Amino acid sequence: MLESVAREMLEKIGAFRKEWNIRFDSVEELDRKRFWELIDALRDEVIQFRINLHRTDGIETACRGLCRKALTGEGKWTISECVRFAKTYRVVVREIAKKYAELFDYCGDSFGDFMDALPLMDQRCWNGR
Repeated sequence: MLESVAREMLEKIGAFRKEWNIRFDSVEELDRKRFWELIDALRDEVIQFRINLHRTDGIETACRGLCRKALTGEGKWTISECVRFAKTYRVVVREIAKKYAELFDYCGDSFGDFMDALPLMDQRCWNGR
C-alpha cells in the first residue's frame, strides 16, 4: 500500500516537473536593466536572511521573500517579473559559465554552485567592467 502511494506520488511529481519545464521554457526573459535591478533586491534579501538572520536556507528564503514582496505589494516588482527574473537568472548563469568554463580544469557541481552565485555580485565584478 505505502509503496504504491509513494510510486504514485513520484509519478505525479515527475509529471509536474515536466509540465513546469515546458511552461518555464516559454517564459519571456526580463530586459537586462530590470534584471539587474531585481538582482539588487534579491541581494538585499540574501543579506537579510543568510547573513543577518543566519539561516542555512538563506538563498531559498530570499527568493521566497522576493516573491512574497511582489504578492503583498511591498516590492516594486510583480510576480510575473519574478518568474521572468528566474528565467533570466538561468540564462545569465549559463552565459557566465560559458565565458569562464575554460579557466577551470573541472566543471562539476562546485563549479555550477559558483556560477549560480556570481550574478549576486555586482555585474562589473564578473563582466570585466
